[in-house]
Amino acid sequence: MIKLYKIINLNDKEWKLNKEINTSGRNKKYWFRNNKEEVLFKFIKPNTREHVSEKIAYEIGELLNISVAKYDFANLNNNEGSISYNFKEKESNIEYFEIVKFIMDEYPNYDFNTMKNENNGKDYSFELCLEILEHLNGEDLIEDYISMILFDALIGNSDRHHSNWGLYNKKDKYYFAPLYDHSPSLGFNLTDKKIKQFYKDKRYQNSVLYSNSKSLLKLNDRNIRRHFDIVKYLKNHYKDILMNFNYNLKRDLNDDNIEEIINNIPTKIIDEFYKRFNS
Repeated sequence: MIKLYKIINLNDKEWKLNKEINTSGRNKKYWFRNNKEEVLFKFIKPNTREHVSEKIAYEIGELLNISVAKYDFANLNNNEGSISYNFKEKESNIEYFEIVKFIMDEYPNYDFNTMKNENNGKDYSFELCLEILEHLNGEDLIEDYISMILFDALIGNSDRHHSNWGLYNKKDKYYFAPLYDHSPSLGFNLTDKKIKQFYKDKRYQNSVLYSNSKSLLKLNDRNIRRHFDIVKYLKNHYKDILMNFNYNLKRDLNDDNIEEIINNIPTKIIDEFYKRFNS
């Protein structure tokens, strides 16, 4: 059943620009608030469909019971974009920390901008984050960590950096907060010409899905970044977690509900041609 996703108009009187909150990241972003909630509006880069990737990733996460920050389509001064809802303010007795905070606490020489540590080679990697999580008092941290990586492989997320995932702290116990910032995924930057090539050229199709689908969160010992190779590694070392993820994938994600997600996107956001690519 088609039920078109809403497009939030941030020019409506109910929304007020919140100038007190700073944002990090490369894209231009603004916090807005109404009398119920706070949202972060993000403009899309030219010639991309980042807002579509954010929305689809959120809906897939919902189906797979993976905690992902809620996203909606939005419009600000006739500019298309997306909004994410502030998940950090729901409970006052819970603190949120990006994973980079724990890395820099443990390794003060870790460079925030380069994500490298020239002193000891402890660069941003699967192993480094695993080490950090293993030393924290938490609930299901390793399983949620592996599930995050598998989710990124599923949607082809290329930018899981140290500031777009983190942990909640409640009474000195840590657990995963909702994932966010999935704009660089799901063919977000493919032009119409490239999409046509995707359907006609098997080699190009394989390069999009396998060869060039890479993660920022590398396997450090071999500098492996391809999602496909990372999943093979996880199958050998975290088989039970991968099997559970795969079970949920087969049970909860199918052609019908993927098509429903795509068809619920208003045609003013994407045309039927691009819908076909993502379905």
